[in-house]
Amino acid sequence: MRVFIIDKHVLFRRCMLAYLQENNDISVIGEAESLESAIEILNTEEQPQPDIFLIDTDLSSHKDRKSVV
Repeated sequence: MRVFIIDKHVLFRRCMLAYLQENNDISVIGEAESLESAIEILNTEEQPQPDIFLIDTDLSSHKDRKSVV
């Protein structure tokens, strides 16, 4: 399973990355501090698409929240 982490706290992203990498069935393919950054990263041709996103539910920008929908 390919996972992409979106959270404004870099420490949380690093800890989640380390935790998920312990499972051989999970591959963290990227991380970003905002939905806007994630969209930019995911729109590159070389970037594989994730099966699941781990998203911070307390993103500060309402614009970011609308992007999820």
